[in-house]
This record gives sequence, structure tokens and C-alpha cells, in this order.
Amino acid sequence: MPFPAPVPGAIVWCRFPERELRTRGIKPRPGLVLAVGDSKEGVVMVKIAYGTSRKVADLHRGEFAITPADGEAFRVSGLSLATKFNLTDATELPYTEKWFSVARNARHGQAPVLGFLHASLYKRAAAALAASS
Repeated sequence: MPFPAPVPGAIVWCRFPERELRTRGIKPRPGLVLAVGDSKEGVVMVKIAYGTSRKVADLHRGEFAITPADGEAFRVSGLSLATKFNLTDATELPYTEKWFSVARNARHGQAPVLGFLHASLYKRAAAALAASS
């Protein structure tokens, strides 16, 4: 069963491709949806940025973090841990069960959506996106 299409700014549960092999990752992790479109086969395609809870305080070019210190923005994100998103490490994937899964404590129905990028973080994300180019 296909998932309802996400919107840009959604934070989703994704088995992001392994960097070396470009095959489905072993464990799901948060990803930030940057763009949404349709393929010729009618499958929703999403451009998604890699997220990790490791080394969150160590930000590099093209990265930004969402932490509990962000208050309401952290709550709206649906994240359980401080997480950084690497906008230089983004890829396009079909929005299917192969790559995306429903989180254990899904708050947005039976879809991979954990939460959303809060408006207060748009400038931070935009700066990371500009730096990623």
C-alpha cells in the first residue's frame, strides 16, 4: 500500500541509501524531505537529506541541527534525539515501503512522517542549503 505523499519540510523515517553501495540502508533514520514530485510510473519521488543523531554539535558545510534547545521546533519535528541534517548528502528516492517505514510511535497516521520543519528553523535550513551548493 503506498503512503500518502509527504510535503517539503516533512521529517520522515527513511532507510537512507548506504553511501558506498547506494543500496537500502540497514537501519531507518530521520530524513528531511527537500522536494516532492512524480515519476513517469506514477510513483511519488522525494528528494531527501540524510539525518543522524551522531556528532550533532560538529556541524560542517551544508549541515544544520534540530535539538531539544529549539523548544517547540524540536517538538514539532517529531524527533526523539538531537539530529543534524546534511543537505549536501541528499538523494532522490521513490516514496515506497522499500525506502520508508512507519515509526514505532507514529503521530501522523500510518505514514513515515515523524513531524515537520518548524518555521523558526527555515533560515537555519536555508543557510545550510545555500552552503551545500
